[in-house]
Amino acid sequence: MRRPIVAGIVVVVALIVGATFYFVGRNAIRRALTDRRPPVAEYAPQTAPEGTVFTPAPTDWPAFRGPGGTGISATGKPPTEWAADKNLAWRVELPGSGASSPIVVGNLVIVLAYSGGTGKEPLARTIVAYNSESGKQEWEYRPETTHTEDAYNGFLTEHGYASSTPASDGKHIVAMLGKSGVVCLSMTGKELWRAATGTMSANRRWGSAASPIIVGDLVVVNAAEEARALMAFDLATGQHVWKSEGAALELSYGTPVLTRNSKGEDELLLGVPDEIWSIHPRTGKLRWHINAPLPGNVSPSPAVANDLVLIQGGYPSTTLVAAPLGGNGKLPADAIRWQTGVASYVPSGLVHDGHFYCVTDKGLAVCLEAATGAVKYQERLDIKGAESRSKPVYASLVLADGHLYAVTRKAGVFVYAVGTSFSKPSVMKLGDGEDFSATPAITGNSLFLRSDKALYCVRR
Repeated sequence: MRRPIVAGIVVVVALIVGATFYFVGRNAIRRALTDRRPPVAEYAPQTAPEGTVFTPAPTDWPAFRGPGGTGISATGKPPTEWAADKNLAWRVELPGSGASSPIVVGNLVIVLAYSGGTGKEPLARTIVAYNSESGKQEWEYRPETTHTEDAYNGFLTEHGYASSTPASDGKHIVAMLGKSGVVCLSMTGKELWRAATGTMSANRRWGSAASPIIVGDLVVVNAAEEARALMAFDLATGQHVWKSEGAALELSYGTPVLTRNSKGEDELLLGVPDEIWSIHPRTGKLRWHINAPLPGNVSPSPAVANDLVLIQGGYPSTTLVAAPLGGNGKLPADAIRWQTGVASYVPSGLVHDGHFYCVTDKGLAVCLEAATGAVKYQERLDIKGAESRSKPVYASLVLADGHLYAVTRKAGVFVYAVGTSFSKPSVMKLGDGEDFSATPAITGNSLFLRSDKALYCVRR
């Protein structure tokens, strides 16, 4: 009797082991056969712009890090001081948590939130719009969750299932829903189209983070987590326009930034592990790429200073790297202009008046000369009491009316003057016990802050 039982167990174990090796082997082969990066486009000098680059209204904050992804409001004059009884215009409870940033288009503030997904309750996302003046809810949209996301554990618990910021051109609103794809809404919250972006997972299963951007009549998405690909969709119809796959995209979590170099050429810029890429926004093919000391994973978005792109990130060590725009094909290693270990792991930086500013995930306020990398200052913010989180700063720095706004997760908002010497910040706090991981939005005299519980408007 024992021999048949033992034989049966052996067969079952063999089948399990065989199936495991089959699936592991299949995935390994699939990844091995995937090119590291998209194909390089055949070079042709460009004598005219490639297409219409979306230009938002001067007072809008239409995407992650505002107009052009710069983190700068050219016209905003928000308050530098506030409290529960000072300059607080309104506060509204959100329908869920998230690290997604608010955007402001016209008189609407639009936010992506999620609930459930962390236990027995199913995951549900909500896109909700509020009146920017009063905080009154104008509409909400609850998309169907079509695919299961990665389990709520590890680093995913730091940001959750609503980390991508929506984008708008004033006529459409687009939002990334992880493995449930990308959705486009009208300005009244009506669904116009949905498109698939893939259902894969990176090897660390940290979930989605990159935000969509609008480039003329295209929506461009970094679907590295879902498909190891950059994708472009027609903004009006949702039809796939191009898809650029590359194995190097795994663990690339940054939102691409569009710029126009001194030759008048449009470049879509992105940092990936160990490389910097420049993409043709109309075709998805590479303009140029260069090896860069960005090991592990790359989360911050690029910043642009004249004809330089500044990329930071990496793990276990972080690096800030400057590379030239306007290249073609594979650039030599000596094309890197400079690099420094004074860099951020999660938050993105901004460039103003020839200088790069950032507050790192560890709370280090930094100013460097963008052309050379020379450090002007690096000062530790007083974030005592916030060290219980592994990354006490998640939001990216923003600038308006000569002041930098650094949102920390638990220690408040640090407000200090822009400049090459560090001035002592004032610290503004709201929402005791709430987690502020989202980059703020600025329009007019208002600053919009999003926590895991609520949306705040502080107004001068």
